[in-house]
Amino acid sequence: MDDPKAFIQLYRSLEAIAPVPIELIEMNDPDIKGYFSPKDQKIVLQPGLGEVMTLRTMIHEMTHAMLHTDSKAKFGDPTYRRQEFEAESVSYIVSKHLGIDTSEYSFGYLSSWTQGGNSIESFEKSLETISVQAQTLINRLEQSLTKVYTLDAPENKFEKRLQEARDKGQTQRAEPIVTPQPVAEKTEQEESPKANRLQRNL
Repeated sequence: MDDPKAFIQLYRSLEAIAPVPIELIEMNDPDIKGYFSPKDQKIVLQPGLGEVMTLRTMIHEMTHAMLHTDSKAKFGDPTYRRQEFEAESVSYIVSKHLGIDTSEYSFGYLSSWTQGGNSIESFEKSLETISVQAQTLINRLEQSLTKVYTLDAPENKFEKRLQEARDKGQTQRAEPIVTPQPVAEKTEQEESPKANRLQRNL
């Protein structure tokens, strides 16, 4: 978030790959940061959350929209707890990949849905789901970022490093340019052995 443009670029990239529309709507309860509505098929975010919390909440709700699109879970039941565990775990992993540390919030949130970690065994089946979903989001986000990062950033960091390495290599290998000496043109006699023999016989 050191770059002023980073938040906007990440927001637009996430919005571009979201499976449903994302809206900013003021909610009556300030503790509600956002939600995914299976009925309306949209994500709603609380305005004014700050950069990090907005991005974390976007990823969290996008995971719900992708994994739990037809969920009928009720608040507090086992299915609801599992879905919250999956969404927040994916959000933490993807945020970490982007260089955003959400551990201060995420760890407490995850603990609240696992009874302080005491019921973590019941979520073991979710680990593969979390891993696959996080990788899917990261891959899609990388492609989306490549399109959004067009203002003054290179296509990707790898190409930038590669170009820097090439430039550095060319500088180190620079040597004085030696101008080749002109080669005298061959005379017609030199090009023709037969003409040389005739001239000697004469």
